[in-house]
Amino acid sequence: DELMDETLFVSVVFVLAKVFDRFVMDAFILVTLLLSNVFVLAKLFDRFVMDAFILVTLLLSNVFVLAKLFDRFVMDAFILVTLLLSNVFVLAKLFDRFVMDELMDETLLVSNVFVLAKLFDRFVMDELMDETLLVSVVFVLAKLFDRFVMDELMDETLLVSNVFVLAKLLDKLLIDAFILVTLLLSIVFVLAKLFDRFVMDELMDETLLVSNVFVLAKLFDRFVMDELMDETLLVSNVFVLAKLFDRFVMDELMDETLLVSVVFVLAKLFDRFVMDELMDETLLVSNVFVLAKLFDRFVMETLMDETFV
Repeated sequence: DELMDETLFVSVVFVLAKVFDRFVMDAFILVTLLLSNVFVLAKLFDRFVMDAFILVTLLLSNVFVLAKLFDRFVMDAFILVTLLLSNVFVLAKLFDRFVMDELMDETLLVSNVFVLAKLFDRFVMDELMDETLLVSVVFVLAKLFDRFVMDELMDETLLVSNVFVLAKLLDKLLIDAFILVTLLLSIVFVLAKLFDRFVMDELMDETLLVSNVFVLAKLFDRFVMDELMDETLLVSNVFVLAKLFDRFVMDELMDETLLVSVVFVLAKLFDRFVMDELMDETLLVSNVFVLAKLFDRFVMETLMDETFV
């Protein structure tokens, strides 16, 4: 009886342990496995979503860096070229103001001198030549009367008149041509001046406007794009720090959680194959003792009563 009571006590302990194992340990293992699955899903989310987002963020930051480099080396060069071109136009404008204007004024002055000379020729030299021809006519008439005395004087007068005629022809052919060339040159300078006033001024204004647009774009880049790039790099740095935290802290925690779940699984397997076998054998022994006790109660006592009778 003592042996059977102890066996039954042990079997009750095993049954209670089995119930505890079924409802408490299984629940704890399920919770642990669920937690490990949560960590695995979080890890997968980190691998495929966070990594992709970090790559996109880093790509965006690289795009901003490339845009910044493009701005530094290309846009700055273009702005410098544009400003240089505007400076060239300004220098050309200054050259036009102080050199070309001066040259045109001098050319017009020379043409005015030639015009004045032409007017002098028309009113003075022509009058002088007419008077000379009149004198020559007088001398010719006098020559008709004075064949021997006035011949010498008339020859000299005709020589002078011929000189004036040649000078007149020279004036007609050379001086008029030179005046025409001078007037043509002055017209060219006037046309160049008009071209400078209406075309070069407009072009210089548009060039300065373009340079101002580039300067405004440069200011926008300095204060807006730089700020945006700094914030983007800050976000990417936050993601990198989160990634490092995930690599060194969350991985370690997930490894420990998985280790605990493996320990619980091994304990569960030990419970399934070793403790169940031991409990089955214990229950078998207790059943043998119970059957023996029942046999003792109903068979042996009846046999003993009959034996006593």
